[in-house]
Amino acid sequence: MALFCHFQRKPNARKFRLLPLLTLVIYWFVFEYLRQRGAFTERVFITLAICSLCLVWQLAELCLLGKLQFKNLQLFIFSTFIELVLAFARLGALFFYENKPGMTLYDEPIVASLLRWSWFAFTVISYVALIGYWIKRLATEKSEVMMENNEIKVELAYKKAEKAELRLLASLNALAKARDNETGNHIIRTQSYVKALALRLRMDGHYTESLSDEFIELLFKAAPLHDIGKIGIPDYILLKKGPLTDQEWEIMKTHALIGESVLSASEVDDSEHGVVEKAIKIAGGHHEKWDGTGYPRGLVGEAIPLSARIMALADMYDA
Repeated sequence: MALFCHFQRKPNARKFRLLPLLTLVIYWFVFEYLRQRGAFTERVFITLAICSLCLVWQLAELCLLGKLQFKNLQLFIFSTFIELVLAFARLGALFFYENKPGMTLYDEPIVASLLRWSWFAFTVISYVALIGYWIKRLATEKSEVMMENNEIKVELAYKKAEKAELRLLASLNALAKARDNETGNHIIRTQSYVKALALRLRMDGHYTESLSDEFIELLFKAAPLHDIGKIGIPDYILLKKGPLTDQEWEIMKTHALIGESVLSASEVDDSEHGVVEKAIKIAGGHHEKWDGTGYPRGLVGEAIPLSARIMALADMYDA
């Protein structure tokens, strides 16, 4: 048992494992010699002496395991301590024995017999405690392994979703840039402006709770999709060289709602703090104005999402 406890702290060397075996062999030879030529009390004494040394070692190993944050060892330590006390008590009882020739286990006084049976009972309790501790520890380790496996699965699922999201964004970006070259260059420029504006706002102490590194990175990824709704605008309006008529301008304004609708229909598993959600707010709100004269909803002031306000500044500046 002591050897097992020692093994829980560090691997046992081969020579170290041979030592208890060698001790057992020597004990067997001594016991056989005493059985043939010695007295009963001598055999009991040598047995108790070796057991007591082992129990002292076992108790020391258990205390060391307790310092190493091994939990649920209290019953094991208690039963080992009681075993040690009973072993010393039985050793003391040997001094009161009358060394009679041919004395056997059945000739022991009642006190010595009670000590022997009590010791046996606590030895059984120790083994039961050890088995219970080991079962509980294995269950804990199994639970920890399952949690680690679940974390790995979640991480893999997250990476898979992230890759799918990046592919979607790349496809939508390519679609937006394909409308005309100037739109494509506009997308690249405004993406950089958005990030610069967000970083400067945070540096100047504005919206510090909202403008986290994660928020700014999502904003940077979502910015190219602000004009994705232009894919729904007819070419004769989108590519017209001269000024638009009032009717054509009303059609052009619909690109904000078209973009919002296209991104909302993507059905990406995206939280409210994800890049697609940012892109939806940007696409639908980057033509709103602080005084409420913008479109498509005529939102006023802080009713306009922060991401859309930043995008609006970058978009107007580039225009």
